[in-house]
Parts: sequence; C-alpha cells; structure tokens
Amino acid sequence: MYFRRKVDSYLRQWKDKENRLPLIIKGARQIGKTESIVHFASENYENIVFINFVLEGQYKTILSDGYSVENIIKNISLIDPSKKFIAGKTLIVFDELQEFPDIATSLKAFKLDRRFDVICSGSLLGINYKKIHSNSVGYKTDYEMFSMDFEEFLWAKGYSDLHIEQILEHMCSGKAFSDTELSVYKKMFLEYCVLGGMPAVIRQYIETNTFSDTLEIQHQIQLDYEEDIRKYAEGLDQTKIASVYRSVPVQLAKENKKFQVSAASYGWLLASVKMSWYIKYCGWKKLTAPVLLFQAERDDFVSVNALRKFAEKINHRGITSCEYVYLPGTRHETYRSDDRTMEMYLDKIMKFMDSGMVSDSCT
Repeated sequence: MYFRRKVDSYLRQWKDKENRLPLIIKGARQIGKTESIVHFASENYENIVFINFVLEGQYKTILSDGYSVENIIKNISLIDPSKKFIAGKTLIVFDELQEFPDIATSLKAFKLDRRFDVICSGSLLGINYKKIHSNSVGYKTDYEMFSMDFEEFLWAKGYSDLHIEQILEHMCSGKAFSDTELSVYKKMFLEYCVLGGMPAVIRQYIETNTFSDTLEIQHQIQLDYEEDIRKYAEGLDQTKIASVYRSVPVQLAKENKKFQVSAASYGWLLASVKMSWYIKYCGWKKLTAPVLLFQAERDDFVSVNALRKFAEKINHRGITSCEYVYLPGTRHETYRSDDRTMEMYLDKIMKFMDSGMVSDSCT
C-alpha cells in the first residue's frame, strides 16, 4: 500500500522542468523518502538505476577515477553489468547519501552532462556537508521532506481533497462544524496525535484498524534514532544529543512548557506554527504591502521549497508582490554570514525599503 505524500506533486513538477537540476531529498529517518522516490520513478521512467550506499557499500568506490559522469557510469557498470544507462530515459537514485556524502560533488557533472536525471536521499542527522569535497552549489535542488502531517494522514484514511478543503474553509472562515463533522474530524485528529506521522505506524494502524503493535513500532523507531546518534555524532556530541533527545518528552509533559536548549522556546514555537498555518492557508490573501523573502541555502528550520512556493503563490494569486531572494552558501542565521553576503543582504533590504512600492503601501 502506497500512501500519497506531498512530495509526490513536487517530484512531478521537478520532472516537468526542462532544465531541472539534480535533486537531494533530505529528511529524518523512516519518514518515507525512499518509498516516495521509488514510487515516482516507477511511474515516470523507463529505466531506473538504484544504489543504496548502506546495503551496497561496494559502490562507495565509484568516484575513484574522478567525478565525471563517464567515469561514474563506467565504475557502476563494472560492479553490476546489469545496470543500464539509457540517455533521456534513466533516473539514477543514490540512496542513503549520508553514508557517502561526497557523491554530492558529482551532481554538478550530472547537471552539465544532462543525459540522466539524478535524485539523492539521506537522513538529516547523517548528512555532513563538511565531508563533501564540493557541494555543487547552483547545480542541485534541495527538498526537505517531513513525516506525514494530518492532511497526509487523512489521505491515507481515504479522505479526498474536497474533504480537506472543507476543513480549511471552516478554519479560515470561523464557520462551525456540524455535529457529525466535529465528531469525525475530532476522532481523526486524536488518532493522528496518538500515532504520529511515521508511515510504518500509520500503515500498521490502517491495515489492522486497531492500535495493536503500533506502540512497539514507535518504540523501535525511537531506538533506531538513538542508534543513528551513536553512529553519526562524534565525541561528546553523542552524549549531549542523546540527552536532549531523551528529555524532550519529559519536558513537554511538564505544566510549564518553557523547555529551551539554545533555540526558540516552546511558546514561541507554538505561536509560530499557528501563524504559519494561518499565513499559508488564509493570511496570504490579505497581504497588501510588498513582501521581501530571503532564503538561506542550508536552512534546518525553514523549508526552501515551501518558502519558494509561498512566494510564487503571492505573485500569481495574491494582491501584492513578493520578491524571493536565494542566498547560496548561507545558513538559517543569515546575519552570521561573511561580509560579502551581508553587504548584498543589507543592500537588498535598503533598496526594497526605498522602492516606490513600499512607500506607496505605507501611505
């Protein structure tokens, strides 16, 4: 059983772009990255070359002769002659990127070659950009995938887009649900809160129509995450990360939810989630002042794809304009960037504030 995911539509849009870049899909473990990629590949490509760097460690030598496409294809074919490379009809999937991060260096060569599409996937905890010889900046696209949200859970339960649109309409307009709607949707949301968003847990629940064994699967996923910490973190970081990870449920269960570890407080996070939901589904229609959005390339807190789509939505369907500025090589806290980036960043802001559109909207 394949669960429809939001990444499905993104992958189709990516495939439709004539000048598409190699794609890296990042995300936590066991959220369905590989399953979604394989499902997409099987429906859109005649030929698929799939390499898992965890299960097939012998492929970690494919860069021994350099990063050129010809050398990589030659070495893959030497290891497994059954793998075929048909120009214009082949998707190459490099799975478990965190096990062999330097493969990302080859993405520039694949983009310039243009004969084959490439998708990489890997868990966020394990992807260490410091181990990459060159990060192919400007020659790849990053997409961050998450566990199943409530909308995807409803899809898995068989609810249509129409049902979900009706829920959003009620939330945006403040219109009350009927007794039947409130009863059903409340039950669905409570089920989702108990199960969480891991596909394996939701699949077990839907296939059996009971909560039996779902807790055991959740427990195993938790243990797998801790194993990843031991596998990828180094030195004292192992102990620190494991300690924080284990304390999150205890802290969130407290009455005073102010748990903070060099990051946003729980209250700030909750307010941000509420505002993000409102802006994404309702508030963007009411924006009248011009918008300037900056996006850092390596942002662990804000989705690059979501922000780009938000800007496009305002420009195409809103009543104002939105300028989207991508900052290569930067992280979430842009103000910590190098002088050259900061100069461009501040110059962009000043020009935006001095523009006639901003002045007119404020009068």
